Amino acid sequence: MSAARLNPLDTAHNTALSILVDGGLCALFLAVGILALVARAAMQTHGPIRVALVTALLVWAITSLVATVEENRNTWLLFAMIAFAGRLAVEEPERMAACFEADAGRGEIGLSPEPVV
Repeated sequence: MSAARLNPLDTAHNTALSILVDGGLCALFLAVGILALVARAAMQTHGPIRVALVTALLVWAITSLVATVEENRNTWLLFAMIAFAGRLAVEEPERMAACFEADAGRGEIGLSPEPVV
């Protein structure tokens, strides 16, 4: 909110509104584009990892309606993890599936026997 010269405690309490005030329409379109790419990456995953990533993204979206979270480090960490998981799901789906399939006998997470490079 530095562009509006407001007190840092007097924020928009909405991420989209805060981005719009600070950066204008260009910044808002860029933020929406980043969010669309992150959502696409989350949808490229499968199984329980997709459920976890989409749930985390939905929690972030609901939080962004009532808080200003675009400058929060956790936002960018979440986006980076989702983007990484989506990329890994596309490039190495067998290895990713092996990491998240449950062992039917014991209910433990099964890991592939080959070492990860």
